[in-house]
Amino acid sequence: MDLPCLRWQEHVAQKWIGLETEQREQFISFEEIDDVFNYARALITPDDLDVLQSLSADHSVQKDADQAAKCRERGNCSFKSRDYTAAVLHYSQGVCSAPPGSEQLSLCYANRSAALFYLQQYQLSIAVPSLASRDPSEHLGGQLNSQLPEEKKGVSDGDQESWILGSAALRHLLQLRCNAQAVVTLQESGSEKSPVQANQEIRVATAIFPTLSLLNHSCCPNTSLLFSTGTSGAPLASEPSPEGVSAERSSRGVTVTVRAAKVITAGQEILHCYGPHSRRMSTSDRQRLLQEQYYFLCQCRACSLPTEPLGQDQPSGLQCGKCKGQFEKSREDAGIRYMCVRAACGHSVSSSEVSRRLQGIKDDLEKAVNLMESERPDEALRLLRRTQCQSGAILAETHPLQGELADATARAYATMGDWKNASSHLERSALATASQYGEDSIELGHQLFKLAQLHFNGGARGPALSVISKVRRLLCLHLGPQCQELQELQAMEDCLRG
Repeated sequence: MDLPCLRWQEHVAQKWIGLETEQREQFISFEEIDDVFNYARALITPDDLDVLQSLSADHSVQKDADQAAKCRERGNCSFKSRDYTAAVLHYSQGVCSAPPGSEQLSLCYANRSAALFYLQQYQLSIAVPSLASRDPSEHLGGQLNSQLPEEKKGVSDGDQESWILGSAALRHLLQLRCNAQAVVTLQESGSEKSPVQANQEIRVATAIFPTLSLLNHSCCPNTSLLFSTGTSGAPLASEPSPEGVSAERSSRGVTVTVRAAKVITAGQEILHCYGPHSRRMSTSDRQRLLQEQYYFLCQCRACSLPTEPLGQDQPSGLQCGKCKGQFEKSREDAGIRYMCVRAACGHSVSSSEVSRRLQGIKDDLEKAVNLMESERPDEALRLLRRTQCQSGAILAETHPLQGELADATARAYATMGDWKNASSHLERSALATASQYGEDSIELGHQLFKLAQLHFNGGARGPALSVISKVRRLLCLHLGPQCQELQELQAMEDCLRG
């Protein structure tokens, strides 16, 4: 899921508040993109432009004529095969890469216009050449002008030209909200001197993948995504290699591979998760987020399952401090409480008390991580031990926070070179991860990969080989047989068996 940056959202919200009631009603009444663009353009002030300028200053894009030429050549290949939609995409990429006033910019504009013409996008196909003809190269400008249809004369006015292009740009910007994909990767964190590094998933970019955007959403998808920056130059095994573009793979840019995470039979729909996942949030929260951004009420299999009265889709992961029975939410006159499911016990705790305890555990966990980042693992370990003892009074072994505590404890032990204790605690973390994300999840794969490393470092041959066989299946399923982690696993296995 992707939205405009927070600062721009806040600016637009203030702009909306400042409009008169009549202006708001008029804006809401528009159904055509052209009308929306023209009306909004009339409301733009110098302050708005200043905000945009300051936002874009931190996101500069380097232009590259060679990259633009390669994009144009790929567009030519698609054009020859009559795939005009793909051709428009490649030519548009070329326009983005081409330096201002360059020959490549004009050629990409002109070729894009031809592809748009075949797609019957006549307004855009006429408007685009008018920009291309402004190239400083006289001979090129003359060639383009000679190819313009007579209808160009009707849109030569600068205002009308900006209206056409502005409306098209607005349409694409609005499409971003529903079609943009966050590109994520795992990044190591922690002190460079530490023998153990923590991994966290970070967002590195936002991209549009036309084919991926065709897939419908499911909160319990049957696919997983793998992003690549394309720097390796190796083409995807499943991707055809059209004549004339095989030499360009090294600069293919960011790509995404959609992998089957479950068995998909012939005729079964391929489903992709837009962000809200059944393993990460409740049905009500998922449906609300999807409704707000994508404008549909999700009725996927996960959302159609019966839910608890208070919207609980899964056990709370909380346990009774007296009998260790499961806690469930219950609404009473005094408010929401957590009650033990065992009738013979009847112990209950207020929702506010549960929230207070959980926050205390989170605070201690954060402090422990900071201590490890400061290369003070012994202090972190003492804090984690105390917190784990206290957490047992409210958290079941499968609660996500128990998994985080066990993971942090394993990291502390590993930093101190105690591989046996580190492995023991990471096994507990893996159990919580499997409970939260599933036995076939990539999250469990990452945990088991770390566990294999700990067993290997500790010289535990049998446990290491046992875990390697499990993690190999998960990583191959989600990341593919050529991923770096599998190569490392193979090296560990060869060493252990040798």
